Amino acid sequence: MEHNFTIIPYNPMYSKEWDIFVRTKSRNGGIFHEQKFLSYHKKGKFQDMSILLYKGDKLFGVFPCVENESCNQAIIVSHPGSSYGGLVFHFNAKTRDVLSMLDGLINYYNQLNYFSIEMQLSEPIFCHPIGEELDFLLWHRGFTLKSKEISTCVQLSQDKIWKLHGRKKNITDINNLTRKGFEFGESDSLKEIYPIIENNLKSRYNKAPTHSIDELHLLKKLYPNKINLWLVKYLGKPICTAVSFIVNETAVHDFYIAQDYNYSKYNVMPFLFYNIFDHYSNKGFKWYNFGISSRKENIKWGILEFKERMGGRATTRNMYLLQNLAEYVAYQPTK
Repeated sequence: MEHNFTIIPYNPMYSKEWDIFVRTKSRNGGIFHEQKFLSYHKKGKFQDMSILLYKGDKLFGVFPCVENESCNQAIIVSHPGSSYGGLVFHFNAKTRDVLSMLDGLINYYNQLNYFSIEMQLSEPIFCHPIGEELDFLLWHRGFTLKSKEISTCVQLSQDKIWKLHGRKKNITDINNLTRKGFEFGESDSLKEIYPIIENNLKSRYNKAPTHSIDELHLLKKLYPNKINLWLVKYLGKPICTAVSFIVNETAVHDFYIAQDYNYSKYNVMPFLFYNIFDHYSNKGFKWYNFGISSRKENIKWGILEFKERMGGRATTRNMYLLQNLAEYVAYQPTK
């Protein structure tokens, strides 16, 4: 198949053009693909090998990725500093365009002597309108499924459909907490919510948050209107929180959920999340994503079933792998 795209290796001079493309011209891009987001990582942490794909003089696709090593082979992987990556393509791209870009990037990395390519795709809800041509074309071009994680999303709507999918007792609990004086709102202080996240993760999993408080401060400064800090208070005391990232115009991704377990008897989470769903639904968003609840074959049933009690239902996040790029290029599929 003819590759009618010009490929340019990324460097910071393209950052503004890249981010404008992701935000305003792509169909499946979002905050986690933006260079502004990826740049919060310390310089030198990753060997960036990202590319831009042009059709004539029009930017038509970007692929955020880094160099890694596996079994003494140099490989290309979706950017580890993001929840997911993959090829981001123009709103007007047709299936043949996506296939041509995919073939072009495979040839490009083969010429640089990389052995394989891994792509971590996002859940389908982050493509607007929803489409799975990239998923199909990866399979069509010989990529194999390296991993499939179960993720959970909530459909947002003015008729509050999540109440039909959530546990019936949620409404009773919410009404009780409202009468008791529990308060929901958005916080502007990471110092107010970070200790809840930190203590929660330490006590339950003996691990630290993915982001330090300084890193979250930086991200909040970079995206003041796209990162929301949600909080429930009781008698003035913060007792549970969630941190949400607005990914694109239709979908929101939850990044942290935490509570003070001294107050677990109150079942505060439905009060927190039904208010969050109301907020984003009223803003016109279509999806709230809770993220994955598995690691390879291990299903984290407690976390998954909690998300289902909040009205979530399953989708998947897939990682695809193409090995032996030189062998693929020698084959050169044309159909």
